[in-house]
Order: sequence, then C-alpha cells, then structure tokens
Amino acid sequence: QSDEERLSHSIALLGKQGQMDLAVRRLDLVAASPALTPELHIWAQFSLGIAAFLEGDPRRAESALKQAAEQTEAGAELKNFLAQLEANAPAPAGEGEPVSEIWSPLLRLWQGLAALNRHQLKEAQSLFEKASDPASHSTVPRPELLSLTPLLLTQVHNFQALEVELEAASKAEVRAARLRKAEELLQTMHPAVFMRARAGELIAQAKATPVRAPENNAPTAPALSAPAPVPTANAKATGPAPAPAPPSLQRIETLRAKASQDAQHFQFKEALDAAASFSPAHETEKNAVAALQRQILTMQGLFVWAIQEINRGGTLPSPILRNGSAFKSDPIKADSARVLVTISPGTPPVPVAWTDISPLFLVKLVQFRLTTQPSHPQRAELLWGAGQVHLFLGSRQNAKPFLEEAARLNPAYTPLMTAALAGG
Repeated sequence: QSDEERLSHSIALLGKQGQMDLAVRRLDLVAASPALTPELHIWAQFSLGIAAFLEGDPRRAESALKQAAEQTEAGAELKNFLAQLEANAPAPAGEGEPVSEIWSPLLRLWQGLAALNRHQLKEAQSLFEKASDPASHSTVPRPELLSLTPLLLTQVHNFQALEVELEAASKAEVRAARLRKAEELLQTMHPAVFMRARAGELIAQAKATPVRAPENNAPTAPALSAPAPVPTANAKATGPAPAPAPPSLQRIETLRAKASQDAQHFQFKEALDAAASFSPAHETEKNAVAALQRQILTMQGLFVWAIQEINRGGTLPSPILRNGSAFKSDPIKADSARVLVTISPGTPPVPVAWTDISPLFLVKLVQFRLTTQPSHPQRAELLWGAGQVHLFLGSRQNAKPFLEEAARLNPAYTPLMTAALAGG
C-alpha cells in the first residue's frame, strides 16, 4: 500500500466501534514513515489530533496540531487552514477569509470536537450539523474524516437522551425501565470514547443513588420520550369546546404550543431552548416541562434516524411537502438543513429544505422501513416516535395505532399511552 492508502484506511478505522486503539497505532506508523510527503504528514497529524479529541485528550490534540503546523513546505492554503485552527477562529464565512470555504467542514469538525470535550453539547451539535452539509463534501480535502460527523451527531443526541433517562430513573416506579434504556443507549456511545466513559459513570452513579418517593402523577416514558400531547394551531376540535385551562396550566399550554410549532418545523434547538428557559413555579410545571423535553428529544431522535436512513441509500419514499403533496423524487442525501433529491435520471439533484417538508414524512419513512424490515430491532421505539409526531400535530386519533403497537411490543409504554390518548 502507498502512504496515501495507509492514511485513508487508518482514518476509516476512527469511525469503527472498538477500533480506536488500532487506528491510533496505524496513524502513528503512517506519521513516522520516512518517505511521507509534507502534506500527508500534516493530514496524519491532523487525524491523530481528531483521535485525541475522540479519546478526551484536547492537550494531545493541540500537540498534534502544532506538529502539523511545523511542516513549512505545505501549500499556502493548507498552512492558512492550520493557522486558523490554532487561532481557534470561527469557520470562514465567504470571500475575504484567509481560508477557502472548502475547508470549513474540517474546521467545524475540529471545533465541534473541541466543544464536545468542554461538554458544550449544543455548540458541538451545531458545528457538527454544519460540517455534515453534503454539498461541500465533494470538494473538501480528506472527506473521509467527515464520515465521523453523523456518528457524532447521533452520539450527542443519545447522550442527552441518556441523561434524561437517568433523571427519570430516580423515581422508583420507572427505575428499572429507565436504567435498562440507559444501558441500551450506552452501547451507542460512539465514536467519542470519553463520552462513552462518562455515560458509564453516570449510569453507575444513578444505580448507587437512592430512589425518590413515588409522586401522585403519571409515570414518564421508558423510551426517549414522554407522550405528553402538545396542542397545536391546526388541531381539530371534536365535540364540545374544552373549558379554558386553569391559570396554573396556561403557562404550560403556551409553552407546549410554541415548542410544538418549532418541532413541526424541525427546529429542535429552538424548542428545547424554550423549554429550558421556562421557570417552573411548582412541581407539576416542572414535571410537565421535563415530559415536553423528552417528547421533543423523541422527535429529534426520529429526525436524526431519518437522515441516517436517507444517507444509507437505496429505495425510499418521496418527501411530503407542507401543502400535503408528495414531491415525486428519490431522496439521496440529507443533513439537518435539507434533503437532496433526484427528480429524473441524468439531472442534477435538487435541494429541498426540511422546513418545506411535512413532519408526516418521518411517519411515512417509519412505515416504509418497518414494512421492508418487519423484525427491525428498534420497531417499538420507531412506532412510539411516529406516534409522537402525530401528537405534535394535534391528532391523537392518528397517533393511537402507533402508540398501541409500541405498547404491545414494549409493555412499559402502556400507562403512558393511556395518559397520552386521554389527553393527560
């Protein structure tokens, strides 16, 4: 193998679970090759820096970056890119920046990992989402490094979900189910091994922490969400108009309506920020906000799953637009901002923003995948997530078959399904 091939294969190992040690050893061997060109030496050190971040060692990442910058024979563009990384400058925005836009995905990947090591999960998530833009991957140097971004996005989401599960596990009536779900999420803590270690510590702490006394309210969900239904502007009334909410509940209803609109437009950060900024006045409001956060995370998890399904390739259903019409096309790639679709063979792909796509597309994708894979290992979770989408749209009637099937597959959902369909 050439040094170039050895470097590419070593980078690929960074994205494989349980292969981090082997990846670092091979990268070290590549970096030590006496015949290595200055440019390949830079990329070997850069990749070692990425590996150091994934192992939770930002100092070693900075050291690798400095060794890369010492290669004075590199081209001007590459040297400018390294200088911008060392200065921790923001990603380039356009003309006039010292680094071309083609470098920005790698810049954001590095900065996202740095934020992740500081446990700034929202900042890291935003940077990884920007780095995942498929439009720039055809021109970016070392695009194989960017295969880490969807894995990291999933890991950030699942780490947040694990924290929610462990918070709920402090209640005796749902402790076993929550701890079991947290253990399942622990298995997804990849590729950042330090986050997996932290997740393991959190689970151990939760197991060692005494449970709180049960409260006189409905238990929370045993998966990534609680099915608290969210009223929306387009919810259809049936029967007599409901009585106005008591003053003590009006604030929660306002929050739910705002979060529902954000979630329906895939603006999960805005929905979660709105919930996080709410100051509960009593325990009932606190529980309602926590349930809403879990529901948002469930739909966000389904959204991340949908992006992964599209990027896997193969036959998939066409997107549904917000006017209810189907966009006759084949989805081929997706990130958090848009879906690239092909309308006809031989024509360039067309980008469609997620904000132009109905959330019912997520339900359609779940139905398609579970039809093609009846024994899908996440069948209960996907059905539960599809039901949550319908609840966000204000339709308990459409949510019912999804929630009932999820509860049949996982009986821990049963009391929560009853509460959701009753409007509780």
